[in-house]
Amino acid sequence: MVIDLVEWQPYALSPTEATDALLDALGARKEAVLVFRRGAGLAESGQLTVPNVVGQIRVGRDCLLRMAPKVAVSNIFAMLELAYQLESFRFETGVVSVESIADIYDRLANILALRVISRVRRGLHAEYIPRSERLGSVRGRIDLRESARLIANGIPALQCDFEEHTDDIEDNQILAWTLRLLTMAGLDRADVRDRVNAAYRAIAGACTLRHFKGQDCVARRYNRLNQDYRAMHGLCRFFLENLGPGVASGNQSLMPYTVNMPLLFESFVVGWLQQHGPAGYDFVKQHQLSLQGTIKPNWAVDILVKDSTGRPIAVMDTKYKQDSTPSSDDLQQISAYALATGVEQAFIVYPSAIGSGHRQYVGNVLVKTVHFDIGGELQIAGCNLLAQLGLPASAMVD
Repeated sequence: MVIDLVEWQPYALSPTEATDALLDALGARKEAVLVFRRGAGLAESGQLTVPNVVGQIRVGRDCLLRMAPKVAVSNIFAMLELAYQLESFRFETGVVSVESIADIYDRLANILALRVISRVRRGLHAEYIPRSERLGSVRGRIDLRESARLIANGIPALQCDFEEHTDDIEDNQILAWTLRLLTMAGLDRADVRDRVNAAYRAIAGACTLRHFKGQDCVARRYNRLNQDYRAMHGLCRFFLENLGPGVASGNQSLMPYTVNMPLLFESFVVGWLQQHGPAGYDFVKQHQLSLQGTIKPNWAVDILVKDSTGRPIAVMDTKYKQDSTPSSDDLQQISAYALATGVEQAFIVYPSAIGSGHRQYVGNVLVKTVHFDIGGELQIAGCNLLAQLGLPASAMVD
């Protein structure tokens, strides 16, 4: 059974859809992907809402939930390209259309698999790794003290410290782990599934299989020998942040694949500002705040805006919500960020123009609600955001 949902739109389950097994599986879920409300009586089976993700997941043995975005899928794809720095890829225009989240996953998985296969054929990036082992012959430098202890204990070996040239390094392990997850993701296209499996087999023999998160793909070091890994790690970050844990019951191992829309919206907004903002301004993503006291909460500002001298001038907090009216918690949070950074301007950014334009003073901090309307033409929406932020008109893009 397949149930098609649209982001933020409640869906009433029909009596034929609302099997006991499905209702029990939905009621047992603890993830925030779905909001499920059981019906009040026999006439009502229940209601499903997807507030923050698009994609598809399996619930129970027989139900596949397909969650479509409220905005055009082409806009989602454009946001992913900028947020995950995928512009460097040459996407095959006119050959494969992007009409669903499944299309996006297939297209990006295919590119990653092709890049990995190509790199394996040319040779994986390798580095010298420090090693220390007991050996029967000299290699590198002998640890005299430890070697003497071994011989004294009747162990005929030398403790040697040396460097080994190996491709079993994090750069390649990240690729292997991501491809391993993709082999379980139930990709739509058979040719893409085959290519992903081939890429995984090609790299798995060279790497230790280790668990990685999306954050592990950020702020890595690249040089002329591994420069092509930057784009591949960008793809890995997307998959590692959006491929969820298996939710199927029984022996099924199909992984859900989704796009976390609040995370994508935040990454896209800061990425767009960094690329198109005015010269002399810096837009810092996830700025960590240093707070003094016995309790030190882990606070991070979504976007910290600095002027040409490096002085903070505003804080921005992205809120992926349907309602653009700030809650009391929203106002308290952004005001605390402004106070901690010593600025008097704070902006809450919503994905829709509906209901935005609020102004509220909290002490000396002026909080404004602004919007980056992802439902329309993205470049125009970005220009409108710059105007709402009061940035120079010369910063506008065509």
